[in-house]
Amino acid sequence: MFLLAGLFFGTASAQDEKYKVDLYHYNGGEYVSLRWYPQTVDDYRRGALGGFVVQRREVTQSKPGEWKELAKVVASSYDDFLKIMDDDDSDTGLIGFALYQKEIKEKTKKYLEEGMEMPDSMNIDSYDSPEAQEFVYKFGLASCEFDWKLSQMAALCYKDENVDRTAVYDYRVLFFDGKDAEKSKVLRVDMSQLSVLPEPTVFEGYEDNKRAYFSWDITQLEQSYSGYQVERSSDGVVFEKVNAKPIIHMYADDRFEHTCTYTSELPQCDKDYYYRMCGVSNFGVLGPYSKVVKLRCVTEYMVNIQIDTVVMNDKNEAELQWHVENPYDQEIRGLFVQRVEKMKLDSLTKKVNFTTLTEKPLASGVRTYKDLNTKPTNYYRILAFGADTSQIAVSNVYFSHQIDSVPPAAPTGLKGTIDSLGVVSLTWTPNSESDIKGYRVFFANRKDVEFVGCSDTFLLSPFYTDTLFLGSLTNEIYYKVMALDHNFNQSALSEPVRLVKPDTIAPTKAVFLDIRQDTAGAVVVKWANSASVDLDRVEFYRRFSDDGPWKKLAEWNRTSLVETYTDTFPFRGERISYKLVNYDETGNYSVTEGIPYKTKNVKQACLKNLQYDVDYQKGRVRLKWDHCGCRVSKIYIYRVTNGKLVLVDTIQGSERLFFDSGLTKGDVVKYIVQPVTEKKSKSLASEEFVY
Repeated sequence: MFLLAGLFFGTASAQDEKYKVDLYHYNGGEYVSLRWYPQTVDDYRRGALGGFVVQRREVTQSKPGEWKELAKVVASSYDDFLKIMDDDDSDTGLIGFALYQKEIKEKTKKYLEEGMEMPDSMNIDSYDSPEAQEFVYKFGLASCEFDWKLSQMAALCYKDENVDRTAVYDYRVLFFDGKDAEKSKVLRVDMSQLSVLPEPTVFEGYEDNKRAYFSWDITQLEQSYSGYQVERSSDGVVFEKVNAKPIIHMYADDRFEHTCTYTSELPQCDKDYYYRMCGVSNFGVLGPYSKVVKLRCVTEYMVNIQIDTVVMNDKNEAELQWHVENPYDQEIRGLFVQRVEKMKLDSLTKKVNFTTLTEKPLASGVRTYKDLNTKPTNYYRILAFGADTSQIAVSNVYFSHQIDSVPPAAPTGLKGTIDSLGVVSLTWTPNSESDIKGYRVFFANRKDVEFVGCSDTFLLSPFYTDTLFLGSLTNEIYYKVMALDHNFNQSALSEPVRLVKPDTIAPTKAVFLDIRQDTAGAVVVKWANSASVDLDRVEFYRRFSDDGPWKKLAEWNRTSLVETYTDTFPFRGERISYKLVNYDETGNYSVTEGIPYKTKNVKQACLKNLQYDVDYQKGRVRLKWDHCGCRVSKIYIYRVTNGKLVLVDTIQGSERLFFDSGLTKGDVVKYIVQPVTEKKSKSLASEEFVY
């Protein structure tokens, strides 16, 4: 009933509701098959019991001809339907329940009155309402969909076999009383246009655990087919139907709205089966077949092979021995011996590429094999294969190596670097021997002491990283490398490589010893330099106030270091600070800031040795002096006569002589020479004398 529900909602429900009797056809060329669907159960009973009249008229170019009656189709009797309503396949009798509901109800009452046991098929209490009767009728239509004989019993089909292949016909189906003729559908059939059923475009299948799973797209098929049929063949030529009834498309997930599925069990494993699918129309006509899908299930191969021993003799020939467990006595068609030198995955296949040593398969009963051409290292396995190409059993992998007491050569090309974080990177040239198992790395803080291993495991590649503590007292480290083969023969240690640790420790600070200002106003700074042996250069800075910018005054490298500096800036009582920055060879630095110092506004002596000469004959006085190196822009000449100060003249700062002729005999005279500079400077005064 559940399957038929899907069919009902597919074909039978697609009727055109404007007609009392909806009509469909199939043009087979030599015949025309007709199916009709009354809209309600009452319409169906009216026509099936009284008779449906099938009419046809020929259509010419001028106009349609007269309607002619082809047949009067009446349903089978109640007794005929009663025979099939009690069959095990009870869904075929549903149309009979819909047609003879009144008779069944009366017979049920009679059984009850006579005290007889009522057959299950007579229990129609649940079908008494009009809604229930309509529901049973619709299911009855669905049960007729794939059964032409049942449709004939139900008076729902007709086959017109008296046709002209060149004609055009109109068909209609009327009620026996001729009423509602205008509500019967008129169907035009051009006999030259044969009905064509679409071919499936997609039919796919796969096998899983001895079951076959199929799916196909019905997007282009669902308008032409009411169901589908799957067929199977063991030779790809003769096919037999697999499903007893047509396969109905039903789905609960919208993703499968246009996909039909079917599941079947494969008759046996280790054998090829061929499947195809076709649609089944509601006229009982099969559509074109899909492409053929081949499926095969393979019996699980339970053969177990175990390599027991591999013995290597003094000629480096390996003799393998194994045993086979075959609990289900499955066929073993042959054995292969395989070997690989290194268990290394291929970059593309992600598998180990074993080489087959036997050109032909060994017989199934063979249990030994001698490998005369072994490699330094050998990994063996045995393969057994059965009747099917997919039936393969693989043994355990057994390792064996040649007898070898010759150590590999000491590694060469060792080199390395240490970064600023103390990470050591070592590389060396790989050994050329084919049986190298790995490498070990050793280190020491001095070249002449015993080296200690620092790698916990064998290194498979010529590369190693180490991490050092950079705050240790030693600033260099030495490394060596050893190679080992698969027999654990050890090579000599390689030549050492010396690496210098990066210096991350700043040099010791310098110490300020004295800061003072001399009589000329210059500030003299003294200090003791850093004691670090890797001191590279020293920079000397000064700044005004406690937060002013620093200005570099001087810089000395390791060969020109000093411990004193005279700052000749023309100070005027500013608050100043000095600092020393000490750099080592790797750029580490330390800073020493001195205590702030308050300068004095000291007048500088820019002129010296003032002298005068009196020349009475010429009536003048000559003044002369010496310069002290200051930058003098001009010089004021003052004269004090009898206690009165007078500016006599202003001369260029570079002058060293001056002549004064404005004196009177008997004057008491004194001269003052005042240089003008950027900074205040001392003046020179002569002795007082009488002219």
